[in-house]
Amino acid sequence: MTETDKEYRIQPGLVALGALSGVLTGFAALAVAGLVAGAVRPQAGPVVAVGGTAIDRTPATVKDWAIRQFGTDDKLVLPLGILTARALFVLLPGMVAPRFRRSGRAGSMQFGAIGAPADTPEPPSASPPP
Repeated sequence: MTETDKEYRIQPGLVALGALSGVLTGFAALAVAGLVAGAVRPQAGPVVAVGGTAIDRTPATVKDWAIRQFGTDDKLVLPLGILTARALFVLLPGMVAPRFRRSGRAGSMQFGAIGAPADTPEPPSASPPP
């Protein structure tokens, strides 16, 4: 193994720590967003906002299927699904961060940029003139 190969080699422990760091960073950002939402507008927490947007944009057949599958637990399954997806999506930037620091940071920040539009209200639809 040459010196260059040793330079670019990442130990598996660093990748695991990077993944853990990504998850912790992602959920810390979610916690801060929740605190800010609680101070400004409690009903606009990040998980609630993303969940509301997901429900609004989901076809009726999928909503009906989810209600049939989960019954009254559908209100619990949606936030758990959102948090699970969040954890999975912040793993990759965390794993890449030990080697490519800027890419790791940019990957973590993209979720704020993706989630922010979920909290912005849609403009009222313009009704055609009579």
